[in-house]
Amino acid sequence: MTSDDDVGAHYLLTPDMQERFLDLLNRWPDGIRAALLESCLYLAIPIRENWLEVGDADPAGAIEPLQRFLEQLVVVPHITETLNLNTRIWTKE
Repeated sequence: MTSDDDVGAHYLLTPDMQERFLDLLNRWPDGIRAALLESCLYLAIPIRENWLEVGDADPAGAIEPLQRFLEQLVVVPHITETLNLNTRIWTKE
């Protein structure tokens, strides 16, 4: 993780949050990247497959590409829940 705000990073990286990041690492063994910049947390998850793209071999009406797409979208709420990002801890903004 990188940060331009040492104090903010100190408050963000509590032991609980570090455990949550470890939970994410268990899901993505290739690792995750995180940066705290101007009070925003940016996450990047390196993947080897083409997400959100339909393959050339998939027919126009095929259900499989849609199923893959939905499985990939499920990742976003999982990250939010794992890192507990819906909880406000400092402000009411």
